Amino acid sequence: MKSTLKLIASRQITVSCLVVAILLLFFAAMEQDSIGLRGVIDKYFYAAFVYWQVPDNEIYLPYLPGGYMIGFVLFMNLASSLVVTAAFSFSFLQSFLVKGGFTFLIASLFIASLTSKEGIATLSLARETNAFENPKKVELVVYERGVSETADRAHVISQDMLERRIGANIPDLPFTVSVNRFLPNSQLAARRSITPRNALLASNGLGSETYATPLPKSGKENDVNRPAALVTLFNHQTDEVLGTWLLVDGWGPQIFSYQEKEYALHLRHERGFLPFSLTMVEIAHERSDDETRDSKSIKIRFGDQSEEEPEPTIRRHQPVFRQGFSLHAIDSIEPAANQSRLRVVRNPTRTAQYGSLLMTVLGAAIFLGSQIWREVELRYIQK
Repeated sequence: MKSTLKLIASRQITVSCLVVAILLLFFAAMEQDSIGLRGVIDKYFYAAFVYWQVPDNEIYLPYLPGGYMIGFVLFMNLASSLVVTAAFSFSFLQSFLVKGGFTFLIASLFIASLTSKEGIATLSLARETNAFENPKKVELVVYERGVSETADRAHVISQDMLERRIGANIPDLPFTVSVNRFLPNSQLAARRSITPRNALLASNGLGSETYATPLPKSGKENDVNRPAALVTLFNHQTDEVLGTWLLVDGWGPQIFSYQEKEYALHLRHERGFLPFSLTMVEIAHERSDDETRDSKSIKIRFGDQSEEEPEPTIRRHQPVFRQGFSLHAIDSIEPAANQSRLRVVRNPTRTAQYGSLLMTVLGAAIFLGSQIWREVELRYIQK
């Protein structure tokens, strides 16, 4: 057991991980101009492996370890090193703080990549809301219309299920939703007698007159991806085909009737909900101190806020924190009159990341201080 730990904790593995990480950064920097910062992060760092797509095919071949794999190996290497070198000494304290802090940082960053949430909340003056949208992801919604006089019932299929082509057999619905194909980005064209081989063709709805073809997904800040999905509906009992629909981000709900009921299919931005509600009380534009830039300020009121609690104001670089979420003002064109937008961020490992960085810096400071003291002792005190 100890020999295995020593092998995992070897410096050769540490150096190899750092070399591969440098290669990963190099390839990511080379491709950033073509796919953007967000695309580079998803392809190289938020993945176990980096894949190369065979031209004109959906075959992907791994050619480089991704950020998750490098982080996992380095995590095991550092954790094993702490176990192997465990001893009650001053040098072990230095090693524990530096290696332990870096190990905790890797773990917290990995957890954050899986659990953090980010989105845009659109606020209207004097209107309460708790919803926000993630413009980087979509979801397929099947609406069961007319459930009540004021609302429809919504059944949601996530983007992860769409990407893996996992359909949904929803007990409340008389049909099954089968995902034929999902495109992270697409372009649309009118149906003609001749269509491309890779086109998404539908028999019902707006897709009967339009088709979609795949485009490379862009991660550039100003580029807008247009996801599209091709779905087929089947009857639960008889496997009768109801039809095939083309769903595109930006299109409205496509309504159809079946068994004397109305339903709708809609591909929209992924929605999330805050554990609290908020209302925009006031919106203003303030001139900066040097009078070179306007800064937006938004005064809000929380639904669970007491009357004695002051109404917080969100300004540029001055977010408001509430129940694990941070609310940031966005300096951009307003979506409509008396409306504004907030960026909603939730990072449950933020405190752990700060703590791990503090451990690493403290360990490095102790190591540096001990080296300086040793040098001073050799040169001056012992003389």
